[in-house]
Amino acid sequence: MKFDLPGTYDFQEHSWFSPHLVIKAMRQLAHIYRSNVESKREFQLAREMFNSAIALLGAYELHHDNRYYLQPNLQNASPDIVAVKFTESVEGVVLEVSQLELVEMNDYSSTNDVVNFLLKTKLSSRKSYDSKTIILCVVNKEIPVNSLEISMELKKIRSASTIYIVGKAQGNNSDWVIFSPYPDLIKPVIYNITKTMEKYDLPSPMMLRRKIIKKILYVNASPKPTSIYDIFNLKEERLKKYLRT
Repeated sequence: MKFDLPGTYDFQEHSWFSPHLVIKAMRQLAHIYRSNVESKREFQLAREMFNSAIALLGAYELHHDNRYYLQPNLQNASPDIVAVKFTESVEGVVLEVSQLELVEMNDYSSTNDVVNFLLKTKLSSRKSYDSKTIILCVVNKEIPVNSLEISMELKKIRSASTIYIVGKAQGNNSDWVIFSPYPDLIKPVIYNITKTMEKYDLPSPMMLRRKIIKKILYVNASPKPTSIYDIFNLKEERLKKYLRT
């Protein structure tokens, strides 16, 4: 297996998780810690992983070759999340890497304009991302979103990074919408996360090893038991103050 991203990131250091496992783990976490999961700083990484998992299920609906694993970046400052998928080539199996930078537009955001929000956050002059980075904007706010208008406005700005926007479909907690307004408009797709998870499966957690192989083989996974705290890099002891009483 060849890695297509050079540099210092160690793809073999930590376990990789399927979107399915991350979403199920987040549901368990929310059951234990209730609304604290949505707002407290300790759960920020869990929220980023959950939003990434939702988006990666959407990526599968955009193209069924998009069967991604993900992990939080615990090695350096950027990106927030690393996602990988396997591709078969004449040289063997290649690990294709996507670097995800997340930003959430919610009720506390000062604007209802998605492009303006991006200009204040991930597309501001203080930020600089390359062509290997995907900016994922999660819209967690009841506002009208016009994919064509957003695409036209972003073309005026020009970014090196691909941009995806994901949010819940109006009136249904299980239905989500994903589209890419930049660099080329990929029209919105509505998908149900429960139904999408039923369409394919990935063994998880998974450890990666450098090895030349011709076909994609899923060798079972992490040798250690994995808890929801392992998945989200949480210290259970520090979360006792948020337990149900």
